[in-house]
Formats: sequence, structure tokens, C-alpha cells
Amino acid sequence: MFLLSFVQVCGRGLFEMGYFEDYSWCEPEAESQADQIVSSAIEQLKNLVSDNAKATMKEYQDLETRKIKLQREVNELEHKKHKSEEELKDQIALYKRMDEHDLPKGFVNKIVGALIGDFKIGDDAWTIEAKYKSYECPLCHGKGVVSTKINGSIDRDIKCPECNGYKRVSNLSYYAQKRKIARFDIRLNFNNLNQMWVADEDHIIFCDGDYNRCANGLYKTEQEAIDAAAKKNAEVSK
Repeated sequence: MFLLSFVQVCGRGLFEMGYFEDYSWCEPEAESQADQIVSSAIEQLKNLVSDNAKATMKEYQDLETRKIKLQREVNELEHKKHKSEEELKDQIALYKRMDEHDLPKGFVNKIVGALIGDFKIGDDAWTIEAKYKSYECPLCHGKGVVSTKINGSIDRDIKCPECNGYKRVSNLSYYAQKRKIARFDIRLNFNNLNQMWVADEDHIIFCDGDYNRCANGLYKTEQEAIDAAAKKNAEVSK
């Protein structure tokens, strides 16, 4: 840049002084030296422009590389954002389903489980049934009265103390009975205070039309029912 300015200043000064009004007087050696100065200045200018162009090109390439890297990062962030949005939608849908279906269903299942245990519709279940056997009173022989002596000599009929005058007596016993569950009837009641309770009624209906209040009176196996019936018979005979 300095050499170019120098050439421009010197040339303008020489023209002003009239040295170049006639080129015929210039010697070849002087002309050749001036050409060399100009050529050198031009070459340095080219090199300078070339260096600046190279620097600019490198800066452009660096910026382009950075742009591609940033664009890749933006794409990755967009993908993560989309994935997070989809996961959020799934979570919202799951919460809505739980709030509208799963939680109430779980609450009801808990109530039902407390009433019917692990029994299901169509299951075989064993119950304990009571049986009364009626027969003629062995004391009064079906008369309802018995004779007794008063003061050791007078006979008088009195109400039979064994059958209480009914002429027959009955014997209570328990036995195991196999049933099949047809359905469950459970009614939930609510009041204006949002209080809830289970209706006090029979909840387990069998295929033969009979019913049971809850699962406490049901047994999974016949042997369990037989053992429970024997225990109740022992209590009755005491």
C-alpha cells in the first residue's frame, strides 16, 4: 500500500513539473526502473488482495461450518422438544384415564373385594347350611303332656318339659353345601355430603336363587366347609 501511494505521488509530481510532457527524452533505463516499481507495487497489491480474499474465504468457511453445527444442534433440540411434547401428551392422557376410570374402578374394586373376597362370577363356592330334624318327643311320646304325682299320690298331667307341649322336638345341625355364584349385587349409597356406604343387603347370588350376605360365609374347598360345619355342630351340642 505504501509503495502504491508512493508511485501515485511521485507520478503526479513529475507530471506537474512537466517531466512527462515529452516521452521521447526518457532513457530506457529510467523507464524500465519505473515499470519495475509499478509492477512491484501491483504484485504486492495482488498479494494483499489475495491474502485478504483467503482470510475472508476462511472466515466464510468457518462460519458455514459453525452454521451447519448450530443447525444440527437446533434439529436435535427440535427432536427432543417434539419427543417431550409427545411424552407430556401421553402423561396427560394417562392421568385423565386414571382420574376418570382407573381410580374409581380401583376404589370400587376395593369395596367389592371386601365383600366378596377373591371369588368371581361362575366360581364354585361352599356354604354352611342349617338343617332341622323334627321327630316325636321321646319324653311324652307325642302327647305334649306327661303325668306326674303330686304329694306322692295324685296323678296330674303337666306340659312336657322336653317339647314344651309341642309333642315334637327338633335337632339343629350344620352341613356343607356346594353352590355356584351367579352374580354379585352391590349397591352404593351417597348423600348430599358426599358420604358413601354400602347398602345392607345380600350381595352374593347363587345359580339356584339362594343368596349370601358376603364372602365371610363362603369357602373355597369342601373340606374347609365341612370343618366349619363340625365346629358349629359342636357348639350347638354343648
